[in-house]
Amino acid sequence: MSSIKLKPDTGGGSFEIKAPSNSNNTRVLTLPDTGDLTLGGPYGKILQVKQAFKNDTQSTTSGSFIDLTGLSESITVGSTGGTANKVLVMYNINSSGPGLVKAFNIVRGSTNIAQPANSSVSLFATQAMFVDANHFLNGAFTFLDTPTAGSHTYKIQFRSDGVNTSFINRYYSNDNYHSVSSLTLMEVAA
Repeated sequence: MSSIKLKPDTGGGSFEIKAPSNSNNTRVLTLPDTGDLTLGGPYGKILQVKQAFKNDTQSTTSGSFIDLTGLSESITVGSTGGTANKVLVMYNINSSGPGLVKAFNIVRGSTNIAQPANSSVSLFATQAMFVDANHFLNGAFTFLDTPTAGSHTYKIQFRSDGVNTSFINRYYSNDNYHSVSSLTLMEVAA
C-alpha cells in the first residue's frame, strides 16, 4: 500500500495519507493555491452556551403576551469566516391551566422569531397548546436563529386565553406540584 507520512519537527504523532489497498478508481486530492488547508474547520461547532433557569412560579390571565420572568438571556454572537454565527434557541416550559389555549413566543430584542406564516389567524405564536384541566404539560421548542453579529437578548413570552389563569411551573388546582423551566442559547459557528 502506498502512503505519504508527515512527522512533526518536534514531539510525537504523524499525519498520513494512504491509497486504498485495491481500487480501479483514480482519486485526486487537490491542495489550494493559498497554501491553507483546513479539514473540517470550525463550522457547526458550539462556541458558547448560556442558560436561564426558572424555578419559581408565575401565572397570568392576560390575553396579550407578557414576559416570562427569569427566562431571558443575553449572548454576544461572533462571526466565522466573515459570516455571523447562528444561535440555537431551546426552551422547556412546564405549564397548566383549566381548559384553555396558551401560547409562547421566542423574542430576540423586541422581535418575535420562529413565527407561523399566516399572521391573520386568531392565535399567532411560536407555540400554542390546549391545556385541559387534568394535565401539567411540557412545552419544548428548538429554533436555529440567524441574527447579526453582536449582542442579543432572547426571552420567552406567554399568554393565556384572556379569561382563565395560565400557570407556569405549577399545577393549576394544587400548589403542591411544582417543576422548573429553562431557556438555553448556543452560539453555533457559521
